[in-house]
Amino acid sequence: MTVPAAFKLLLLAGLLAGVFAQDFEDNAAQSSKEDVAESERGEAEARLFHKQAENAVYNFTTILVDSIMDVTQGRIEVREGVRVEGKYWYSNGVEKRTVVYVSDENGYRVISDTTELLAEKPNFDANGRISVHTNIAGQDFSYTISADDIARYKEVAERKARV
Repeated sequence: MTVPAAFKLLLLAGLLAGVFAQDFEDNAAQSSKEDVAESERGEAEARLFHKQAENAVYNFTTILVDSIMDVTQGRIEVREGVRVEGKYWYSNGVEKRTVVYVSDENGYRVISDTTELLAEKPNFDANGRISVHTNIAGQDFSYTISADDIARYKEVAERKARV
């Protein structure tokens, strides 16, 4: 008895489908195991992060006052556990924007966002200074740059560019 070629082809296709279906099921089971492991790792990392966050404590302040370009900016932030409270502000000589915020287990929220008019135009001062002050955990760091410092830096940079 001879088997028609079409039947042989159909039989081969059925066998291959069975092999591929088993391989697909094996891959799906492996993928499912990997997904569970990944989910468990993610949950463990989240628990660790939350435990570390519960013990986090810091505070800092940073303020920049630039009378050359009439710009100010600053930020104050305090963290105790998962709760962070702070504010930041900046001005361009014309207006000053201040944002007060809080972040905790309920997410980040802006408490207030205000803008106040300072002047009609910035007050540039070619002979002014830039002062930077930072306080981190009670340690103060400050420095000042004058217009003369900037001019000297430009001079040195121009000399180096010519060499």
